[in-house]
Amino acid sequence: MVHPDDSGPLLCGVDLGGTKIVTALVSGDGTVRDKRFIRDHRGQPPLVVVDRIARQVRELLASRELPLSALSGIGVGTSGHVDYRNRRIIMNSNLPGFAGFPLGQALEDSLGVAVSLDNDANAQAYAEYRFGAGRGFPDMAFVTVSTGIGAGLVLGGRLYRGVTGTAGELGHTIVEPAGIIRCGCGRQGCLMAHAAGLCLGQTARELQEEEALPSEVITDDLQDQEITGELIGRGLAQGDPLCCRLIQRYADYLAIGLNNLFQLLDPGLIVLGGGLTAWGAPYLDRVRARFARHLEGMTTAEPPEIRLARLGADAAVVGAASLPLEQVSPEPR
Repeated sequence: MVHPDDSGPLLCGVDLGGTKIVTALVSGDGTVRDKRFIRDHRGQPPLVVVDRIARQVRELLASRELPLSALSGIGVGTSGHVDYRNRRIIMNSNLPGFAGFPLGQALEDSLGVAVSLDNDANAQAYAEYRFGAGRGFPDMAFVTVSTGIGAGLVLGGRLYRGVTGTAGELGHTIVEPAGIIRCGCGRQGCLMAHAAGLCLGQTARELQEEEALPSEVITDDLQDQEITGELIGRGLAQGDPLCCRLIQRYADYLAIGLNNLFQLLDPGLIVLGGGLTAWGAPYLDRVRARFARHLEGMTTAEPPEIRLARLGADAAVVGAASLPLEQVSPEPR
């Protein structure tokens, strides 16, 4: 029989995404012990999704011959706006039909184990603070740059969520009021419309028109949705002029967003995660350089370090599992 190890409480994390759900057993030191995936939940009613999550939790525990009572808590992270106090989803464009649904309470009723629910950027921020790049920094910001852009804020060792629980929506701060590219929210000027994967295709077309840059990677027959971060990364590796210029523009806009974040909060550390960070040094070095330039003469100290997230592919599910720890003890071990 397998028992929880001596590395702290046994937790369960649920990363509830639009295309898959990952459920994992996680030790109190952030180690993933086992995990499961499902991909057949999209378009299903909320209660059906809750049943499938509950089944995954039970299967994980059964595989280790453990009862539900072995869990110290369950954390669920999902994108969009979340009412963490009442453990309900306010809005999530990836999960139609979930608006207003009390997901945390429904899952708790199903399993009889305490459930925490929060935005996935908040969850990842707290996990990086407890277990990853943010250890030792009681005031830090985690910024994810992927299909969208979001931020999680740890201040004084606790997640800062704001009055309504939606603090950290960095992607919807305005960086280009006259921009012609619309964000997924329908507005113009958002950082997300100028530095996130969602708008790579539109940005590439705009650059082609403005600067007439050649490209053997971004061709006229490609649809905008086919212009992905991975495609741009391949172009970067080949020295493709349009791809290289696009990455520079994305880095410049992200640096503006990080400057705005710094001016408001003055964090001791900024941690970057998300798929677009895979562009590597040409992107990250430019972000750091432009960020430092924005802060010249603005602070008596060195600019805060910008580090890459350390938790890798399991960041979201470890982040979700760490949410019950934030409710109990704010200090990292």
